[in-house]
Amino acid sequence: MRKPTCFEFGVAASFLWIVFGVYLAFFSKVAHPPALDGWANVLAGFFSPIAFLWLVLGYRQQGEELRQNTEALRLQADELRLAVEQYQDMANTQREQFEHEKKLAAKAEEDLAKERRPKFELKEKPTAALGGQGLREFRCLLINHGGEVTDVQFNLPFEDCSVKPSKVHRISKGESAELTFCLRDRIPFMLEAHYRKPDGEGVARIQVTWNPFSAEELVPST
Repeated sequence: MRKPTCFEFGVAASFLWIVFGVYLAFFSKVAHPPALDGWANVLAGFFSPIAFLWLVLGYRQQGEELRQNTEALRLQADELRLAVEQYQDMANTQREQFEHEKKLAAKAEEDLAKERRPKFELKEKPTAALGGQGLREFRCLLINHGGEVTDVQFNLPFEDCSVKPSKVHRISKGESAELTFCLRDRIPFMLEAHYRKPDGEGVARIQVTWNPFSAEELVPST
């Protein structure tokens, strides 16, 4: 059952009080005042309880409205807090997605760089010949298993030793270049290969040893 509001209670109480006043005025044996000022006093005394009742009911109604407003503000604050939490979760999700995509992009860029990077393998050819000035010639085959490079320049750490050719225009993936090293003996040395690739320049350093022959690329090509 619905609880009556303060207004409904006030209307019902006022109506009953007025009905009671009409009964006293017309149907009871209560003596009536002989003058108008007496009627004024009677009416003032009769309606004062109703005025006081409506004063109390108005105060209660204001308190009820204040509680309702407070509850509404609390609900709005809860909704605002939930909205902020949702926005924060969305921002965190977007930030995590951005970081993930950033890592994927960095990984893709790294894979692309590795794909473009040459990978050299140096194989000895079983031929050797005497050269000038007491040097011996050793032939090797430089194979590229990585990306295509151009303007490959070879350098040796010895002034009295050389490599032929000292420069190769292009070595594509799967292609090779025959190199001839002019050395005094089968001494270990570091072969440097400077080159160009689509995204810049790079250098490969290959450590060469003999007896048995071994060629290892010490520093990955850049």
